[in-house]
Amino acid sequence: MQSHYGWHPFLKTTDKLIIPLQRNCPVCGHGKGELIHCQRFALMERHPLARGYEVVCCERCGIGFANTAVTQAEYDNFYADESKYADPSTSTGSGFSARDLVRLRETAKMIEKLTQDQDELIVDLGCAGGGLLLELKKLGFQNLKGIDPSAACVREAQRLTDLEILKGSFPELRRWTGSVGGVILSHVLEHVRDFQCVFSVLQANLKAAGWLYIEVPDASRYQAYLSAAYQDFNTEHINHFSPQSLRNLLGSFGYVVFQEGQKVIETGPSVEYPAIFCFAQKEADVPPLVSDIDLKYQLRDYVAKSEALMSKLRESLSRILENVPQVLIWGTGQLTLKLMLEPVFRKVEIVAFVDSNPVHQGRQKMGKPVLSPGQLQSYPYPILVSSLVNEAPILQTIEHLRLPNRIYTLKSGLEGLSI
Repeated sequence: MQSHYGWHPFLKTTDKLIIPLQRNCPVCGHGKGELIHCQRFALMERHPLARGYEVVCCERCGIGFANTAVTQAEYDNFYADESKYADPSTSTGSGFSARDLVRLRETAKMIEKLTQDQDELIVDLGCAGGGLLLELKKLGFQNLKGIDPSAACVREAQRLTDLEILKGSFPELRRWTGSVGGVILSHVLEHVRDFQCVFSVLQANLKAAGWLYIEVPDASRYQAYLSAAYQDFNTEHINHFSPQSLRNLLGSFGYVVFQEGQKVIETGPSVEYPAIFCFAQKEADVPPLVSDIDLKYQLRDYVAKSEALMSKLRESLSRILENVPQVLIWGTGQLTLKLMLEPVFRKVEIVAFVDSNPVHQGRQKMGKPVLSPGQLQSYPYPILVSSLVNEAPILQTIEHLRLPNRIYTLKSGLEGLSI
């Protein structure tokens, strides 16, 4: 029986269900996919994106993606207004944390080895807080530009780098038609719905010998770096690449990978995240598409491990909130979007949500206000830290504010439970 939202029942890892797609395969255009998982979210009021979607793998080429009817324009508006990168303390891209700075420096050095001309124009498309541009500038690159859809990120990148940073998306590359030597797309393509638009802009504005640097999450290793249940099936990541499916995407638009690899990014204290990187150029001879036959099994393994962790989180929450009639929820991130749908929160009154990202403050979630940390002095209720990835920085903020509230964490609730 289907739910009110029309999703299919929970699939076992051995099930195979081929479904017609609202969104054809972003790589090969095929119209059918194998259902992997059905994901739901408890979103903010007036949130522009869908409250759920199906995760599928293309029946023909094997790439994983969200089967969603949300348009590219709606995603563009979302990234302009809702960017999580507006809060550098809990996001990446600015070099705010030591671990993020290490990652950006390593990427800058790879790009330095690639190019012989430090005067050629390099554009970081989706530059967030500008940390990578700053590291390239330190290495002597003279002609750097940035583009980001978020006004807050543009302001931060300008302040940090003193470079020209434009507010917008891929079409802004037309500002430098035919003169762009390299384009950086670091953790961008997993967010994109319309690849046809992206690559038509790249082809029109990149020099004939220009290069792309691409970095995306590595969906073939999600299961090996599980940090929070279904963390990678979120409102923003709508494409799930393996190394082969990334090569297939680039090849479908005439680009050939000439250098590639896998890496592990440290996104938080003891939190690691798998990624793929590659350099590609436009070529006349493009290898044929090779179907990725393994990714669906790797994603099913990820689903099984995520569901096991979610089961433990349900048990943990029931235990720690058993005698808590009212609670403040600190964190409105991807895990919270999923946990708020759990039955335990029908028994506990959520007084308010708390988030350090200014784009969320002053809004409502589930009919409750979203507060800034500085507003908590007049809220004496217990606090549930609703994040596994960002628990440490949240606890540091609580300590800094000297809040007297009783604190509950998801990790403390998991102690003694076998995951």
